[in-house]
Amino acid sequence: NKAIGATIWKIRLDGSDIQQLTRGADDRRPTWSDDGRKIYFQRKPLTGSSWDMYAMDADGKNPEPILRTYEEDETFPVRRGDSNAFIVSESASGVPARLKSINAVTKAGEYLTDGLSGQESSPSVSPDGKIIAFLAPVSPDRPEPLGIWLVQLEP
Repeated sequence: NKAIGATIWKIRLDGSDIQQLTRGADDRRPTWSDDGRKIYFQRKPLTGSSWDMYAMDADGKNPEPILRTYEEDETFPVRRGDSNAFIVSESASGVPARLKSINAVTKAGEYLTDGLSGQESSPSVSPDGKIIAFLAPVSPDRPEPLGIWLVQLEP
C-alpha cells in the first residue's frame, strides 16, 4: 500500500481557479514570501525520511529544498522578512521541538528557545522581524493547554 500524502493547493476566495501545486510527497504548512512570489513549506517523501524545508514559485513550479537533514525534522518554515533567515520548529528523536533560526545560504543555525516548555510549533514572525510568536504548552508537565509565547530577536 502506498501512503497518501498531503498536497498543497491554491484557490481564489470566490472558490474559482483551483490549482494543485504539489504532488508525489507529503507537503504541508505552506507560508508565503513577503513579496508573494514564493511559497515555503515542509516536505516528507512518502518513503519515509524526515521533514525538510522547501520553497517553490507561487505557481507551484521549481520546488527545491532549502534545507535537507536526515535525523532532524524541520517543520513550520517561515521566512524572517527579506533576510536569508528562516524560523523553523526543529525536533529529533526523543527531543521536544524547539525554535531555530537557519540561514538559507550558509545552512548555519542557532536555537532561539530552550525547548523546556515542551513541543514548540507554528512560529510567526512580526512584520518588523523582531518578535516571533509560537505555540507551546503552558506547562512543561502537560501537553495541553497550549499558549501563545513570544520571543524577542536580536537585530
